[in-house]
Amino acid sequence: QIVQVEKVDPYDYSVPVADSAQVTDSGTVVREVDRYPLRVTVTVLFQGDFDTQAMPVSGASWIVPP
Repeated sequence: QIVQVEKVDPYDYSVPVADSAQVTDSGTVVREVDRYPLRVTVTVLFQGDFDTQAMPVSGASWIVPP
């Protein structure tokens, strides 16, 4: 399986943001670096006896609120 965790824009979950992203206003931190939603994606792979590489067979994504 492959597990991917991405920090995402709180107003548009389809937009990933940098791990170090934070929002400031005139030098004051408005949204801390650890107060962003996370998108978790799990992909399940299967490799049969005669396959040269594992292929995705299922997957799921969900959002973890801040």
